Amino acid sequence: MSPEESKDRYLSHARQSLETFIKYGTDHYGVIHSPIWVTTLDLETLDCPRVIPGDILRQTKLERLAAGHTMYSTSVPIGNGIRAGRISQQGRCVSNLLFDQPMIRAANALSRVTGQQDYAEAVQAYAAYYLQHFVDNQTGLIYWGWHDSYDPFDDGIVFPEVHFHELGIFVPQWPLLHQAAPEVIEREIEEIWEWHVNHQNGQIGRHNEHGRGCSFIWCAGEFVLAFAWLHHLRGGKGPWLDRALLVARRHWEFRNPQTNLVPNRTPEPDEGRDTQRFDFLCSDTCVPGLWAARLLMAWRITGCEELHNMACAELKAWARYGWDISTQQPWGLLELDGRAVPGPRAESGSYDKYAPRGHLNLWTDYVNDYEHPGPYALSYLMAYHATGAPEFLTVAEQFAACYAKNLPANGGHGTYAHHYGQLISFAVGLAVLKEESRYLALARQVADEAIDKLWSDSLFAGYPNHGYYEAIHGVGYLLLGLVELSQAEKGTELSWQNDPFAWNL
Repeated sequence: MSPEESKDRYLSHARQSLETFIKYGTDHYGVIHSPIWVTTLDLETLDCPRVIPGDILRQTKLERLAAGHTMYSTSVPIGNGIRAGRISQQGRCVSNLLFDQPMIRAANALSRVTGQQDYAEAVQAYAAYYLQHFVDNQTGLIYWGWHDSYDPFDDGIVFPEVHFHELGIFVPQWPLLHQAAPEVIEREIEEIWEWHVNHQNGQIGRHNEHGRGCSFIWCAGEFVLAFAWLHHLRGGKGPWLDRALLVARRHWEFRNPQTNLVPNRTPEPDEGRDTQRFDFLCSDTCVPGLWAARLLMAWRITGCEELHNMACAELKAWARYGWDISTQQPWGLLELDGRAVPGPRAESGSYDKYAPRGHLNLWTDYVNDYEHPGPYALSYLMAYHATGAPEFLTVAEQFAACYAKNLPANGGHGTYAHHYGQLISFAVGLAVLKEESRYLALARQVADEAIDKLWSDSLFAGYPNHGYYEAIHGVGYLLLGLVELSQAEKGTELSWQNDPFAWNL
């Protein structure tokens, strides 16, 4: 295929997939119809099914136990298409504004590139309706995230297991959402501070329990970024930068002072649970990929050097300890003293089986887990773009070589749109910053594989041979990756070079 054919191919596939989704993917179910998007489409009928046939995650807990399944899946075999082991976290056959953040970012990027405003207008219509109607009157928090969704068939909010507000993994596009509903978004961020953070010490909880519960670092990163953005929005007035720093410092204070490695979780002052769990004692790739990257974004927004310094110190620590030189592969889990945690991985145990021992899985199945290879790689590209420091470039090039050796994905079985999209963006970004065509060739190889494995007539599936589009599978990441590849081949500046929210994270 010639470069000229490739340019049209990548952009045209992204446009056609988005146009098909916008046409068929709105809520025309139940009694109330609206412009909000659904999270699932059958690739044959282009309708949202009420339940995906054979979906064990829709069974009750007792039904699953009787069938030999546990509350948490121990593994996800190739082709199963399950990205989370809990009912509420799967986000199937509902509407959930958090899970659509990658698609929202891609739609706006396509409007910028093509001049076709229908895509951006669909985003604004979706966000405006959702944010007007689906907010908890008591807390002011939006019904979105890892527990609460909207059921388009029964026209109501559903929380299959527990009713909690929880953000993480997907970067909320705060500027775009604010355009749709300014008061709702500003109150959302204000209430995150009230409901998720201990005001004295910056301890966060993943749920709205005033700083109690699991203090996962991927949630902390989102809160730091949200507070930093609100500081910027309000012209530097008010306490929001101080609040961002308080939350960032909480994890930072539990680092190993010799290595600067930060743990995934920090203990509550009266922690009664077992603090010997691995995520209290170790650092995983959520730290460089989902925390340091958000701190760098917050620094770009606020100019706060302390946020920049924390992020860069953590990335330097992972650059030093996180790579297995003998095999040229990244480690998945580090002791805070810098020692890699070797494999094999546990096959049982409540949380032990989630510990990413040994080498990082580049094509990991679970999305809300401890392995995030795409954001991990992109964080070094972001740091190199911000600082020009050669040590960040070295890690980025190591990742590029490692990925190249591990293609096609999963030994030829293929992988999620999420992985393909972030890898395309990573390779494109490296090509732009290094001005080396070999990285564009890598991006084309990945894009061609993604199209081969996931394209279905007029819409991308989220996973090979799955039969469904699912938002949580990350088609939005793939569309943005294809747009960026098309732009790079035309020599056009990429949006993230000026807008931190445009990174494919």
